[in-house]
Amino acid sequence: DLLRSRWLLRSYLGGTPEEAPEAYRLASAYGQVSSETPPFLLFHGERDELVWIAQSERFSLRLAEHGVPATGLLGPGVLEGLARRDRAGTKFRSGHVVVCGGAPG
Repeated sequence: DLLRSRWLLRSYLGGTPEEAPEAYRLASAYGQVSSETPPFLLFHGERDELVWIAQSERFSLRLAEHGVPATGLLGPGVLEGLARRDRAGTKFRSGHVVVCGGAPG
């Protein structure tokens, strides 16, 4: 774990989820979603070591449950791809595909 993510989260939020449940609840966007939530553009790199892709998928489903439009971009080096505009996104949820650097096809 290059970022020492457990230590990082515990330091930032003041303890473990058991020690600081309210801090973890408030830090999570998942519990804040409502029908008033604005549309989301989600980015997720396949090599992300801090946030698992399952968490992004779960959040995407939560948005859908509340009728919130969401589009996602999943790929290797997704942010680098956006910066260089040379990589295409892949399917994330519900047929939404984002292509960097041009239109599909």
